[in-house]
Order: sequence, then C-alpha cells, then structure tokens
Amino acid sequence: MRTFALLCFFLLSFAALTQSASATENPSNFLARIYAIYGHDEVTAAFIGETGPKRIASKQFIAVLEEDQALTLPGDMGYLDADPICQCQDYQNLVVTDINILSNDNKKSHATVTFRAFRDSNLTTTTEFDLVAENGQWFIDDIFDTNQQSVRHAIDANNKALRIKGETLP
Repeated sequence: MRTFALLCFFLLSFAALTQSASATENPSNFLARIYAIYGHDEVTAAFIGETGPKRIASKQFIAVLEEDQALTLPGDMGYLDADPICQCQDYQNLVVTDINILSNDNKKSHATVTFRAFRDSNLTTTTEFDLVAENGQWFIDDIFDTNQQSVRHAIDANNKALRIKGETLP
C-alpha cells in the first residue's frame, strides 16, 4: 500500500511538473511563425480562437473567447470586430519589422511585434503580447491594442456585463 501511495504521489507530481514546464522554443520564433502566415495573401490568417493542434492562444484566453461566442446571438460577430494580432481587418503581404522580447523567464514572456500591414506602406503598427508556456509551448495569453488596453480583459469585462444584463443564451 505504501508503494502504491508513493507511486500515486510520483505520478501526480510529474503531471503537475509537466503543466508548468518551460517553453522550449524562443518566444521570438513563436511570434515570427504566427506573423509569417500574414505575409502571404492566399493563406488564411492565424485565428486567435483556434482550438486543437493549431491553437495559438492560452487556455485562459480560449475560455474567454469561447464564452464570448456563447453569449453572442446567432448572426452577430461577438466582441472582436477585427483581428487582434494584426489589429486590422485587411492586410496585404504583411511585413514584420521588429520583434522585441521585453521580458522572458521561459514560463511567461512579454513581447512587442512591429509590422506593416501592407508591404507597400510605410505605416507601422506595434502589437504587444503576453505569452505563457503550457506543456512546453508558447501561447498568447493576452494582446494589447494600440491604446495599451488588454484585449482579453476587455472581452472578459464585456462577457460579465452581458451576464449581468441577462443577455445570455439558454
């Protein structure tokens, strides 16, 4: 019995350890891979609410996005009316000009990405990200818009307001 208890403790400890494992990939590479998708007109952009193997958002961010969709009436768009990654509705051959990692401890990272949404334009936009490591991979935990407002917290606040108003689906 004692051996069984030790085995259970070991397995639970290992499971908890793997949940908080440090990311193995450099956060710059993770962000570069996401933005590389935007560099081609014929490719669909990265979708922040994607689940499954193509997921790029943290579990917490996905939960907020899923609640937003659950609270959205059929035919309506939900809180996001533009792509928060490029802060745009349209882009053409997006060009990244800089990825800057502001802090990183391999479990959480804070970074900015500066880019031109249109290759032929000189206008740049900078998007700020909080990244979190889950099971050894980076995921977007929050995005900050051009006014330095948290996108995840704004969606969550909107979800709470809809619940308080009683504007929820059965």
